[in-house]
Amino acid sequence: VARAPGCRSDARAWLAPDGARLAIAAGRALALWDPVRAVPIAGLDVGVPARAVAFVDDGALIAARDRLIWWTPQGAVAVSVPIPVTAIAIDGPRVVLGFGDGRVAIVTRPALRALARPFASPELRVPGRCPGDPRRE
Repeated sequence: VARAPGCRSDARAWLAPDGARLAIAAGRALALWDPVRAVPIAGLDVGVPARAVAFVDDGALIAARDRLIWWTPQGAVAVSVPIPVTAIAIDGPRVVLGFGDGRVAIVTRPALRALARPFASPELRVPGRCPGDPRRE
């Protein structure tokens, strides 16, 4: 996790392991960028600020706070969690979740997908600036 340079103070950034995608969260916005060409790919209003993001080897992205948002090119689904998630890691078929109260849970990706429900949120137009940046283009 890194603070996104030039972005508002609550913006955080996560680079995919292959370096091909960059996720930037700021406010309710989660944006996916191509870091090589420095162009936005897509954006999603996740409802609350995402505090943890992990890239899945199948191209999906998981963002977390009070729910897990599983975002794929085909759409997004959500899984409710009882305690805010502050850290997330993918280890093969397992998803490791760190909670705000210090607890850790290890679940499988298929188990999470079985709990998922459609996530009804409009996709955001990603500006050429950081998500959530109040400056106009």
